[in-house]
Amino acid sequence: MTSADKILFEQIFDNQPLFRNQLDLVTQLLMDENTPYFVDQQNVDQYSKAQNRLKTYISQILSTTVARSITEDFKKGLNALLSKKLKGTGHNSEGVVNLIIEDLKDKNSRITKAEVRNSVTEQFYSDLITASYIAVITSRPLEIEMESSSEEFSLRHFLFTDLLERLNDPGKDLKYYRFNFPMDTYGHLFWRGLKRILHNFITKNWSAKLLESLHSKFTIKTDTWLSLAKNDKLNTSEIEYVVNEVLLLLNTNRYILVFHATIPIYGMPLVILNPSEQFNIKVYALFDTDTKKINIMKYSDKDTVLWRVFVWDKLKSKGYAGKEITYKDSI
Repeated sequence: MTSADKILFEQIFDNQPLFRNQLDLVTQLLMDENTPYFVDQQNVDQYSKAQNRLKTYISQILSTTVARSITEDFKKGLNALLSKKLKGTGHNSEGVVNLIIEDLKDKNSRITKAEVRNSVTEQFYSDLITASYIAVITSRPLEIEMESSSEEFSLRHFLFTDLLERLNDPGKDLKYYRFNFPMDTYGHLFWRGLKRILHNFITKNWSAKLLESLHSKFTIKTDTWLSLAKNDKLNTSEIEYVVNEVLLLLNTNRYILVFHATIPIYGMPLVILNPSEQFNIKVYALFDTDTKKINIMKYSDKDTVLWRVFVWDKLKSKGYAGKEITYKDSI
């Protein structure tokens, strides 16, 4: 963790840290009218887009492996927040901001050009982590088992491990996922496999923290939260109830969508990151080799634009989306 991280999230000022986590920093920058990032929350679409852009930027400037320029907007926004937070505490807010900015600049200078030019595989991992929306197009069923070789990349293992971590961590936002299969059977297998994984996870990890996190992310209802708040352990029927409610709400709230699409989009498996964001979309193709390892190819900017226009924009429309496979239909 860098000094900037420690100052922002760990160091105590007036009996508490400046921010609880990265999401808290993003939220306060967006909600304070004195920052350049302010967005009216009543404009839901604009706020959501601004939040996703700022979350990605904050994640990258604090990353120890990514070099990003420190913008004047970020410096002004931080100054606006800290001048209020540190007023009357005896701390010099401008000095604290300068310490943060200088540490981030120093971090950038330590990342050489060779380090910035990550391999495609490393870039893919990094983009997967920071993406807010992941679409998968594959002609193969995603056999969902959590066991995975540490030496080989497993897309299914990454996706569902990441989902469980985000369900369990109040400080992490949920991602949006869309899976496209050429057979409806694959969609039903997907939901049943995910149900099995979530059942095992909740059985082993039930806690007050997990309950609070599920409620805060609107993946369980308030009535369920209240009825289970005093339970140190859950019986089998309670676990089954929680699992069904979480998956139903993830599906209903459009966090996880599964489609059986029959249009000819299935060649090698594709992973598309932030497909609806014109300037942030990335398309990766995954293909097997004779050595049974997965090779990853990133589409060029030009090919990405063409794919978005001729495939994604059509795939979102009712005429081409195919049949949605809901969790309810797969129970």
